[in-house]
Amino acid sequence: MSAPNNLLIDQVFRLAAEQSRDAILISDKDNQIIYVNNMFSQLTEYTEDDVIGKNPSILKSGIQTDEYYAQLWATIAQKGEWRGELWNRAKSGRLFYEHQHIMAIADDSGATQYYISIFYDRTRQLREAQTKRFNERYDRKTQLPNERKLQEYVKSLSKNQQTSFTYITFNYLDLKDINSTYGTEFGDLFLSEIALRIKSLGHRKFFAARISGGQFALITPYQSQQPQRLSALQHIARELKAPIVVQDREIFPQVEIGVLEQAHEQEFDLELFTHSEHDSHRDPASSNQDFYFINQSNKDKIRDEFELAQRLQLALKNDDFEIYFQPQVNSVDQSILGAEALLRWFTPDGQISPGEFLTVAEKYNLMNKLDEYVVNKVFEHIHRAKTRRIQLPRIAINISDQLIPLNVIEALMAKHNIQPDDFELEITEKLIAAHDDETNLFLQAFKDRGIHTSIDDFGTGYSSLARLRHLKVNKLKIDKSFIDHIKSSLQDREILLSIIGIGKALKLTVLAEGVETPCQWEFLQRSGCDLIQGFLFSKPVDLPTLLSLLAAGPVHNALETEQCEFVTQCHSANRG
Repeated sequence: MSAPNNLLIDQVFRLAAEQSRDAILISDKDNQIIYVNNMFSQLTEYTEDDVIGKNPSILKSGIQTDEYYAQLWATIAQKGEWRGELWNRAKSGRLFYEHQHIMAIADDSGATQYYISIFYDRTRQLREAQTKRFNERYDRKTQLPNERKLQEYVKSLSKNQQTSFTYITFNYLDLKDINSTYGTEFGDLFLSEIALRIKSLGHRKFFAARISGGQFALITPYQSQQPQRLSALQHIARELKAPIVVQDREIFPQVEIGVLEQAHEQEFDLELFTHSEHDSHRDPASSNQDFYFINQSNKDKIRDEFELAQRLQLALKNDDFEIYFQPQVNSVDQSILGAEALLRWFTPDGQISPGEFLTVAEKYNLMNKLDEYVVNKVFEHIHRAKTRRIQLPRIAINISDQLIPLNVIEALMAKHNIQPDDFELEITEKLIAAHDDETNLFLQAFKDRGIHTSIDDFGTGYSSLARLRHLKVNKLKIDKSFIDHIKSSLQDREILLSIIGIGKALKLTVLAEGVETPCQWEFLQRSGCDLIQGFLFSKPVDLPTLLSLLAAGPVHNALETEQCEFVTQCHSANRG
């Protein structure tokens, strides 16, 4: 190649290098710098005069080890290049994190003549990634590790076969009250003081984390000697329960502390013990006033419940439930005047009973989701029937003690074009007994909207007559337990007659559920009970079967199988 061409190429290279956004450094075969571009000077703060003839090691930060650089040059010798990230130091002493690509340039004989290093600053990206990682693994309010970091820590213990430790879970039960009384800013300061107290426990081997709300966890080394172990736990408990001063106000916290002593052979399931109820694990035999020990003996049951809760939420998401209906018939002419909506869960492995999944739903705070799901599904069925010009009888929908808000019901009514007369809501008598004022406001709001309500399981919740007089309900449903022994129990018959009399006096519709025999029906019918529900007339059925029952008319054949002399005797005695 001619000299003019070489000069042109050199000029073009320099022009390109000076305009590059990457720093460029060229050194000779002895690794002495012979060229740097403008971006190099901007990034490193070294001018060209500062570095020409110097070794690139002038940039060393001291963070990477000699072994690191030895491996770097070994890679270049073997592959002709190296790519990676490292820390370097600018002239002022400022550290910067860079991505670097070093290439060895050889002559025709294969001997290296030059090294070209191209690098750019990644300090900002690294800081952003570190901040993101910190935010993902640490709690913003307390600066303690969060649940995700705790999980990683437990996994690292297991990976390193360090499975002998003590797991302490503690929950500040009054955090919600503190927030509502003094404000969330005060509550955040309270949490910060808790974090400082936890850190002041002072053992470098302690690992503490905030799970959520007022719930924290502490992992400590396991002490094999019981006296020392118990003494250490009592010290921790005293520290956690001691008064906390926030803005010159002394708070006496209510703290629940559970202790799980993890032995080598036991399997530790962090998520299980973090998210399930403490009472499920409590070992009464080994508890004291400072803390209680967690019992792992029922871990299989707890895990099954936890897994069922996960499956239940997935079933809600995938719409895997079905709504069945049990007819409610007129006690006189057996015409179907209503139906109760019942949730059913069929899986490839068979049906999961409502008693099983509803218990888990309540334990894992899923009842609100289930309530809304059931109301939405029932409204869908009513709407579809209407589009076929079929008017279903009023559908009764059970709602949980969480009391689904009126605005949620109204939104679903609007979504499916549902009228107040299309359905009614059932609440339990136990809820009324426990939350009189709150429940009455709830019932009043629905009455004002024209929506019917009923008291389910009546007779089991110890409602007073005075309380019942003021409730804004339309119907009483007598609990099945009073129906089962009509024939054999005079006391149950008298209770039934009393409940029916109360309902009539208050101008309420009275329904008996769980009716299974003609004698039960006859006694209830002759006693003035308005509606009957139970297997005597129909088990819970799907919507097509309900439509068939409606089309068939009153079910008389169910009543022609038994002679009920005791009913006649009872009512004759009452008349006498």
